[in-house]
Amino acid sequence: MSSETSGRFPNQLNDFWDLAKFNYEHIIWLNQFKVFVLHFFITLPIFILFYIIKKRKAIHTEIAIFAIVWFVIELHKIPMKYLPNQYLTSTLFAVGIFIASIYSELTSYFSKFKYIILTIAIIIGLYNLKKDGGSFKRRTHQLEIVNHYLASFNLRNKTVIGAWAPSSCFECKAYTLPVWDKYFNWKDPIKIYKPTIIITEFDEKDADYTYKSQGIDLKQLSDSNRTFDVWNYKLVVYWIKQVNK
Repeated sequence: MSSETSGRFPNQLNDFWDLAKFNYEHIIWLNQFKVFVLHFFITLPIFILFYIIKKRKAIHTEIAIFAIVWFVIELHKIPMKYLPNQYLTSTLFAVGIFIASIYSELTSYFSKFKYIILTIAIIIGLYNLKKDGGSFKRRTHQLEIVNHYLASFNLRNKTVIGAWAPSSCFECKAYTLPVWDKYFNWKDPIKIYKPTIIITEFDEKDADYTYKSQGIDLKQLSDSNRTFDVWNYKLVVYWIKQVNK
């Protein structure tokens, strides 16, 4: 738990707002999440109107309150220094439960218009499924390209390190080791593991800047590299010079 939480947040209180704003603009307020986020901002006032101002006994009160409490607990992730999409899964799930409870309440309160409300919900749901399916297909296909590329070389019994190494080496016989600063295989990884290849995101965020923090210049250590786009990530495959082994 110490490894998972230490160094994940700004040291200065003033930096929390700036980092939270940055994460919101560049990680949350993206095309694939905009409909979801807008839905939350639209349904939140409805929640306040139904459950607080009118103090009406709502059918889904407990579910909505549970989802809101869950969402509030999840808010601590927003000002994290490194916020990958998988960290937001539980947050989005809580928001989804909240939105669903509000839609259910609307169909109950406005029973005459329930089919219209349900139709809107279905249309938006299908729209999201289409976007999610497209994202999954693109990511899977693009990662497959990386696998095919590495499989074209003889990497049997060679070592490939990096957070993306295991998912990039399905089709080759290499040994793979994930790398994460002060958590997984981070101590002097070049000398200890003597990797043939290092795979990392172009800014090294996936490894929490493991190499940069130790003064390791991957471009200088490699004799060639190749860049791949995998969904929202730009992966770089560094071929480490043989002389450095």
